[in-house]
Amino acid sequence: ALLGKKMAGQGHRIGMVSAVAALLGSIYTLVAVTSSGPQQFEFPLSNFLNYDWLSLSFYVDRLSALMMVLISTVSTMIHIFSIGYMQGDPGYSRFFSRLGLMTFTLMEMVTSGSLFTLLVWWQLVTWFLYLLLSHNNENAVAVRSAFKTLVILRLGDAALL
Repeated sequence: ALLGKKMAGQGHRIGMVSAVAALLGSIYTLVAVTSSGPQQFEFPLSNFLNYDWLSLSFYVDRLSALMMVLISTVSTMIHIFSIGYMQGDPGYSRFFSRLGLMTFTLMEMVTSGSLFTLLVWWQLVTWFLYLLLSHNNENAVAVRSAFKTLVILRLGDAALL
Protein backbone atom coordinates (compact mmCIF):
# COMPACT_ATOMS: atom_id res chain seq x y z
CA ALA A 1 0.00 0.00 0.00
CA LEU A 2 2.90 2.31 0.73
CA LEU A 3 4.35 2.09 -2.79
CA GLY A 4 1.41 0.25 -4.34
CA LYS A 5 0.98 2.14 -7.61
CA LYS A 6 4.70 2.63 -8.26
CA MET A 7 5.58 -0.99 -7.48
CA ALA A 8 2.63 -2.68 -9.22
CA GLY A 9 3.80 -6.17 -10.18
CA GLN A 10 7.20 -5.55 -8.60
CA GLY A 11 6.39 -6.45 -4.99
CA HIS A 12 8.84 -9.31 -5.08
CA ARG A 13 11.85 -6.99 -5.29
CA ILE A 14 11.62 -5.74 -1.71
CA GLY A 15 10.75 -9.26 -0.55
CA MET A 16 13.74 -10.82 -2.31
CA VAL A 17 16.18 -8.25 -0.93
CA SER A 18 14.76 -8.82 2.56
CA ALA A 19 14.87 -12.62 2.24
CA VAL A 20 18.47 -12.64 1.01
CA ALA A 21 19.49 -10.14 3.72
CA ALA A 22 17.83 -12.36 6.33
CA LEU A 23 19.68 -15.39 4.97
CA LEU A 24 23.05 -13.62 5.03
CA GLY A 25 22.34 -12.19 8.49
CA SER A 26 21.33 -15.56 9.88
CA ILE A 27 24.48 -17.21 8.45
CA TYR A 28 26.55 -14.46 10.09
CA THR A 29 24.66 -15.00 13.36
CA LEU A 30 25.32 -18.74 13.23
CA VAL A 31 29.03 -18.16 12.71
CA ALA A 32 29.16 -15.53 15.47
CA VAL A 33 27.25 -17.64 18.00
CA THR A 34 29.30 -20.72 17.17
CA SER A 35 32.55 -18.87 17.84
CA SER A 36 31.55 -16.69 20.81
CA GLY A 37 28.71 -18.55 22.53
CA PRO A 38 25.03 -17.79 23.06
CA GLN A 39 23.72 -14.24 23.35
CA GLN A 40 20.71 -12.97 25.28
CA PHE A 41 18.92 -9.67 24.83
CA GLU A 42 16.21 -8.47 27.16
CA PHE A 43 13.97 -5.45 26.92
CA PRO A 44 12.06 -5.02 30.20
CA LEU A 45 8.56 -3.67 29.91
CA SER A 46 8.25 -3.21 33.67
CA ASN A 47 9.21 0.45 33.21
CA PHE A 48 5.91 0.98 31.41
CA LEU A 49 3.82 -1.62 33.22
CA ASN A 50 4.12 -2.70 36.83
CA TYR A 51 4.86 -6.36 36.10
CA ASP A 52 8.42 -7.51 36.80
CA TRP A 53 8.01 -10.75 34.82
CA LEU A 54 6.96 -8.93 31.67
CA SER A 55 9.82 -8.46 29.22
CA LEU A 56 10.66 -9.08 25.60
CA SER A 57 13.56 -11.48 25.68
CA PHE A 58 15.63 -12.98 22.89
CA TYR A 59 18.11 -15.83 23.25
CA VAL A 60 20.32 -16.84 20.34
CA ASP A 61 22.30 -20.05 20.66
CA ARG A 62 23.56 -22.45 17.99
CA LEU A 63 20.20 -24.22 17.69
CA SER A 64 18.17 -21.02 17.26
CA ALA A 65 20.79 -19.63 14.85
CA LEU A 66 20.61 -22.85 12.83
CA MET A 67 16.81 -22.56 12.77
CA MET A 68 17.18 -18.97 11.56
CA VAL A 69 19.36 -20.19 8.69
CA LEU A 70 16.81 -22.89 7.87
CA ILE A 71 13.84 -20.49 7.96
CA SER A 72 15.57 -17.83 5.87
CA THR A 73 16.80 -20.41 3.33
CA VAL A 74 13.31 -21.85 2.86
CA SER A 75 11.85 -18.34 2.72
CA THR A 76 14.34 -17.31 0.04
CA MET A 77 13.44 -20.40 -2.02
CA ILE A 78 9.72 -19.67 -1.61
CA HIS A 79 10.32 -16.08 -2.72
CA ILE A 80 12.20 -17.26 -5.82
CA PHE A 81 9.51 -19.83 -6.72
CA SER A 82 6.65 -17.42 -6.06
CA ILE A 83 7.95 -14.74 -8.42
CA GLY A 84 6.91 -16.79 -11.43
CA TYR A 85 4.07 -18.70 -9.82
CA MET A 86 2.23 -15.64 -8.51
CA GLN A 87 2.86 -13.44 -11.58
CA GLY A 88 -0.40 -11.87 -12.69
CA ASP A 89 -2.19 -12.62 -9.40
CA PRO A 90 -4.19 -9.60 -8.18
CA GLY A 91 -2.72 -10.04 -4.69
CA TYR A 92 0.90 -10.29 -5.90
CA SER A 93 2.39 -7.51 -3.75
CA ARG A 94 0.14 -8.36 -0.81
CA PHE A 95 1.37 -11.98 -0.91
CA PHE A 96 5.03 -10.93 -0.81
CA SER A 97 4.49 -8.48 2.04
CA ARG A 98 2.74 -11.18 4.06
CA LEU A 99 5.46 -13.69 3.22
CA GLY A 100 8.07 -11.25 4.52
CA LEU A 101 6.10 -10.67 7.73
CA MET A 102 5.76 -14.42 8.19
CA THR A 103 9.51 -14.92 7.78
CA PHE A 104 10.29 -12.15 10.26
CA THR A 105 7.84 -13.53 12.81
CA LEU A 106 9.16 -17.09 12.52
CA MET A 107 12.73 -15.88 12.96
CA GLU A 108 11.75 -13.94 16.07
CA MET A 109 9.82 -16.90 17.45
CA VAL A 110 12.84 -19.23 17.31
CA THR A 111 14.90 -16.68 19.24
CA SER A 112 12.35 -16.22 22.03
CA GLY A 113 14.08 -16.00 25.37
CA SER A 114 11.01 -16.25 27.59
CA LEU A 115 7.62 -17.90 27.58
CA PHE A 116 5.91 -14.52 27.26
CA THR A 117 7.94 -13.65 24.15
CA LEU A 118 7.29 -17.09 22.69
CA LEU A 119 3.53 -16.65 23.18
CA VAL A 120 3.58 -13.21 21.56
CA TRP A 121 5.42 -14.45 18.47
CA TRP A 122 3.31 -17.64 18.32
CA GLN A 123 0.15 -15.53 18.17
CA LEU A 124 1.62 -13.41 15.38
CA VAL A 125 2.70 -16.54 13.45
CA THR A 126 -0.85 -17.85 13.73
CA TRP A 127 -2.45 -14.69 12.36
CA PHE A 128 0.15 -14.02 9.66
CA LEU A 129 -0.10 -17.63 8.46
CA TYR A 130 -3.87 -17.25 8.24
CA LEU A 131 -3.47 -14.03 6.24
CA LEU A 132 -0.84 -15.60 4.00
CA LEU A 133 -2.96 -18.67 3.25
CA SER A 134 -6.09 -16.62 2.60
CA HIS A 135 -4.42 -13.89 0.52
CA ASN A 136 -6.65 -14.88 -2.41
CA ASN A 137 -9.96 -14.26 -0.67
CA GLU A 138 -11.91 -14.89 -3.89
CA ASN A 139 -10.92 -18.57 -3.77
CA ALA A 140 -13.31 -20.33 -1.37
CA VAL A 141 -11.03 -23.37 -1.00
CA ALA A 142 -8.09 -21.17 0.05
CA VAL A 143 -10.19 -19.30 2.60
CA ARG A 144 -11.64 -22.53 3.99
CA SER A 145 -8.17 -24.09 4.27
CA ALA A 146 -6.82 -20.98 5.97
CA PHE A 147 -9.65 -21.14 8.49
CA LYS A 148 -8.95 -24.83 9.20
CA THR A 149 -5.31 -23.94 9.80
CA LEU A 150 -6.36 -21.15 12.14
CA VAL A 151 -8.53 -23.54 14.16
CA ILE A 152 -5.72 -26.10 14.40
CA LEU A 153 -3.27 -23.44 15.54
CA ARG A 154 -5.79 -22.28 18.15
CA LEU A 155 -5.73 -25.87 19.47
CA GLY A 156 -1.94 -25.56 19.55
CA ASP A 157 -2.41 -22.49 21.74
CA ALA A 158 -4.13 -24.63 24.35
CA ALA A 159 -1.24 -27.09 24.28
CA LEU A 160 1.30 -24.27 24.55
CA LEU A 161 -0.44 -22.72 27.53
